[in-house]
Amino acid sequence: MKSVADYIAGHPPAVRKRLAEIRAIVRRVAPDAEEKISYGIPAYALEGRLLYFAAHTEHIGVYPVTAALRRELGEELAPYVSKTAESTIRIAHDRPLPRALLAKVVRIRVRENRERASAKARPGKKAARARS
Repeated sequence: MKSVADYIAGHPPAVRKRLAEIRAIVRRVAPDAEEKISYGIPAYALEGRLLYFAAHTEHIGVYPVTAALRRELGEELAPYVSKTAESTIRIAHDRPLPRALLAKVVRIRVRENRERASAKARPGKKAARARS
């Protein structure tokens, strides 16, 4: 796959529609995120890895589920988190797409990445002591 559009186009119409909706949510909530294909699936980067999604036979997977997502979204997220892979949101093809939840996931991931990038940009205690 060369692009996310190509990836989406390569799926059956019903799955294609769901993938396009997830793409639209990510682009709306994180318009500055870089869209690309990584590991053969749609990926978004903003201050580091932001989000991936992929179509599977019976579900769409959204990655990663972080500790912050589990903490902040708790019971709302729980029905979608894979029992075998806790870092994966699984949305069964026969269930409605949880649009509001996905938007929250993207917002939290953006915040996580920006906070991490901001912390890296601040001089550490050792650097501050060396300057004094």
